Amino acid sequence: MSSAATTSCTQGRCSMMMSLLDPTFGVPTDVTFQIMGLDSNGQEKKEILLGEVKGHKTILGLLSPVFKKEFYGEAKETTDIIPVRETTLESFKTTIDYIYNKPVAWGTLSVLEMFDVVNMAEKYQIKGLLEEIMSQVEKFPLTMENIMEVGDTAAQFTQFPSISSTLLLTCASFLKSTLQTPEKLLNFASDQSGGGMEVTVLHLMSLIRNLPPPPKCTNCGEKECKNGILVEKPHKLTEGIRLSINPLFPSDVKILTVISSSPQYIKVRRSKDNQEVELNIMHEGHPRFCFNCD
Repeated sequence: MSSAATTSCTQGRCSMMMSLLDPTFGVPTDVTFQIMGLDSNGQEKKEILLGEVKGHKTILGLLSPVFKKEFYGEAKETTDIIPVRETTLESFKTTIDYIYNKPVAWGTLSVLEMFDVVNMAEKYQIKGLLEEIMSQVEKFPLTMENIMEVGDTAAQFTQFPSISSTLLLTCASFLKSTLQTPEKLLNFASDQSGGGMEVTVLHLMSLIRNLPPPPKCTNCGEKECKNGILVEKPHKLTEGIRLSINPLFPSDVKILTVISSSPQYIKVRRSKDNQEVELNIMHEGHPRFCFNCD
């Protein structure tokens, strides 16, 4: 649970905050938000009640300067029933749950609902909630089936630049790591032609071109880590690379650290006794070593 709101919240106090929304806890709520929406059935749109969310003015005022002004300012509300428009019941409830330290099921929210929560966080100036959403969009579950829907939705919410740009960058990184080659990326872009998302596709391709190359493994030095792969070109090994003995050959040595290498031999330091030994790269016709990048 992240947030400025919960920085000093111990487990017991967080639990108590959540309990305040339980009617059986014994501390009644003193404000009710009525979430209003439009009924689009029929020719004439009619405002309808989507649902209600209850809370405590003091708690909400402590966490949001907007709520504080609304409840305790010079022009404070004179009623305890407050209509809320231009949001969804789920998004408003998520915002209130966050304030009360209730666990938020971020994984169940669509990207559109997540941006609706961003709107609530901006409207009520809940800084910690914005920070939490930022961390969530960086790990939003992306697939090749939903990537364009997510990216196009993010592109439509440029009024929230930090969240929108972060999610677009996450989409670009996903495409680059999944498709990998320029040819596959070009084919993907071509397949989106005529789908109405061409501008978003161009934006994603531009972001991909500017992404830094993937980091190399700090042990084997390869873009695609070779952990567990047999060493077939020992003369390319550099000092400090960690190796293991081929699992075909039982050994009590877990890690070998390269000191130097040649086409036929590798000089290593054994982890079990810190002794330097020189070993043939082959044993019984098989490579003796494999990379240990764990």
